Amino acid sequence: MMAGMQASDSSIDTENLTLGVISTIGVFRESTRWYTHVSFGRVLNQLGPKFGKIVYLGKEVRRPTEMMDCELDAKHIEVRPGPSFAHSIDVLRKPGPLLKSYKELVDCCDVVFARGTNPFSWYIHRCCAKKRRPISHWLVGNPLELLKMESRFGGFKDKLAIMYTYADEKMLMWMARKSNAALIVNGEELGKKWSRFNPTTVVSSTISMAEYRERDDTCDGSEIRLLFVAFVRPEKGLEYLVRALPRITSPVPIKLSIVGEREKYPAEVTRIETLIEELGVSDQVEWKGYARFGPDLFGHLDTADILVLPTLSEGTPRVLVEGRARSVPIVSTNVGGIPTSVRDGLDGLLVPPKDSEALAQAISRVINDKELRSSLIRNGYVTAKDWCVEKFAERLYESICRALKCISH
Repeated sequence: MMAGMQASDSSIDTENLTLGVISTIGVFRESTRWYTHVSFGRVLNQLGPKFGKIVYLGKEVRRPTEMMDCELDAKHIEVRPGPSFAHSIDVLRKPGPLLKSYKELVDCCDVVFARGTNPFSWYIHRCCAKKRRPISHWLVGNPLELLKMESRFGGFKDKLAIMYTYADEKMLMWMARKSNAALIVNGEELGKKWSRFNPTTVVSSTISMAEYRERDDTCDGSEIRLLFVAFVRPEKGLEYLVRALPRITSPVPIKLSIVGEREKYPAEVTRIETLIEELGVSDQVEWKGYARFGPDLFGHLDTADILVLPTLSEGTPRVLVEGRARSVPIVSTNVGGIPTSVRDGLDGLLVPPKDSEALAQAISRVINDKELRSSLIRNGYVTAKDWCVEKFAERLYESICRALKCISH
C-alpha cells in the first residue's frame, strides 16, 4: 500500500503522496522561477499544499506569450519540462520523447492527474494500469468537434487530423477503463459522452473569492457597452455578434469592445473587419487586444454593461464565471457545457448558436428590462460564488481522492 493511504477507513491522507500532473499547457522558466498559463497555474497552486509534492510535466516553451504570467508555487511544485510541440502532427512524426516523459512521470509518482486530451493520452492510462497507479483525468473540451468546425492544416491534412483524433479518443476510452480512471468533465455535454465512467461534472474557474465585485445594475450610462472576451477565432462566433449590432433595440448608442488575442488567426480577423465595414458599424466597434487575467481583464468587465459570448463550441468558459463574479449580466449560446454553467433566464440568457436575430433580441431584453437585468446580475453573482477557484480546485482534489480509493480497493 502506498505511503499516506489509510487502510482503516475510506478517507485518504495525501500529504505524503507525490502527485504527477500532465498537461499540454506550456511552462516557461525565467531564472529559477517557472511560469504557466493562469487558467491552470492557479489550480495547481491551490492543489499544491494538499500533497507532499506535485511533479508537473508540461511542454517547455522557449518564447512565452503574455498569457503565461502565473508563477508556480516552488515550495510545492516541481516542474519537469517535457518535449515542445506545436500540435499533434509534430508528435506523430516523433512520438518517442513524449511517450518516454509520460512513462517516467508515472514511474516517479503515487497518483496521476491529467488535464485535457494530450497527444497519446491513452498511453498515460496504459502506464498507470501497468503500474497500478491511480489516475484522475480532467477532460476540458471536445477536440474532435473543434477539428470538424474549423480548418487547422488545410485539405487532406484536416481529414487526417480528424481521423487521428477519432482513433485517439476511442483508444483513450478503452485505456481509461483499463486504468479504472476517475474522470472529470467540463459540462454535461461531455458528461453524456463519457457517461459510462460516471464522471464528475465541473465548471472551470480561475477567479478567487477575493476578486469578486458586487454591484446592483448596469446599462445606466450614455451608451451601452457590450463586451466580447475570447480568442478571435472562428468557433467563438464573433461574426454573429457583429451581425447582431444593427438589430439591437436600445435608447442609447451601442459600443462593442473586442478583448482577445487576434494575431494567431489573422484570416479570421480580416474577415471580421471586412464584415464590420460592410455592415457600417465601424464606429461601434473597438479592438482592445489581449487583456491579462487580473486588473486588466477586470477593468474591462467593470466598465461593461453586458458580457456577450456567442460561441459555437465550448466546454465551460471561465469568462462566464468571471463576468458574473464581477456582477455583469451575460448573454451566451446554449452549446457544449455552457448550460451546465448558466441557467437560461435565471443567471444569464442563452440563445441558439449562429442566430444573430436571437442574439440581438436577448441583448435588447437585458438593455430594456431593468428588473430582468438586476435579477441576472444578482443571481449570476450567487451562482459564480459556487465556482470560485478555491471550490473548483477542491472538486478536482476530490476526484483525485476518488481515483486513490478505486485503486486501494
